[in-house]
Amino acid sequence: LATVDEHGLPNVRMVLLKTIAEDSIVFYTNYESAKGREIDGQGKAAMVMHWKSLRRQVRMRGLVTREEGPEADAYFASRSLQSRLGAWASEQSRPLASRQSLMTKVAKITATKG
Repeated sequence: LATVDEHGLPNVRMVLLKTIAEDSIVFYTNYESAKGREIDGQGKAAMVMHWKSLRRQVRMRGLVTREEGPEADAYFASRSLQSRLGAWASEQSRPLASRQSLMTKVAKITATKG
């Protein structure tokens, strides 16, 4: 998935594509990640994927919107407890001070939510 930052510079990364519908695709991301901020800021993205059964490369580009309703909540709830705790504790796309600082945050989140 490629997005564009506030300076017009592209960023590209791998994402897990969850759903392909007739008029849209669905993937999930942390809204506070660089990807989430760029989607909010520019509202456009492009992607390329290999579609094995078609033996084709598929490219798409267009408008991107945030899903904040029940679909996003249901996906997050479907993740394992460990995965949710890690998501709450980490600041995706930001450098870690240390592994220990992350583990301390996970322990604090576990005490309140786990």
